[in-house]
Amino acid sequence: MKLFSNERGAALIMVLFLIVFMGLLFTVAGFQLTSTGKQVTLSQKHLQAENLAVMGQDYFRSFLNKIEPEIVEGDTSQQILEYWGSETTITMDDASLQTEYTVRVFEHPTEPNKLQYESIGRSGEVEEVIEGTVTIESAE
Repeated sequence: MKLFSNERGAALIMVLFLIVFMGLLFTVAGFQLTSTGKQVTLSQKHLQAENLAVMGQDYFRSFLNKIEPEIVEGDTSQQILEYWGSETTITMDDASLQTEYTVRVFEHPTEPNKLQYESIGRSGEVEEVIEGTVTIESAE
């Protein structure tokens, strides 16, 4: 005596199970690839912003070396601030990203022969800041 010999619906259930399983697998894989791509892009922007901040720092230091012969004795930090201005922004010509660096220079609050600066690198919406101090040596 045969109890249940009708197996025609089993293949349909297996195919539906396989379709659902493959759909979930591709959805998870697609999400993972998208997430990884965003993470790589963000880390590249952070690296580029940091490099731009270092470029700003180097630019300010080369500016100081360039104007050193033009500085006369006296209040050298004030003269440098007059040459530089309070803030200088350099924008890179990059069609895909908004990249720039800004260097701000301030008087040191306690020491008159020092200048404080901050170099800000921007890559898209990411911003990195490098702060530093420069000691002005008198030419006496």
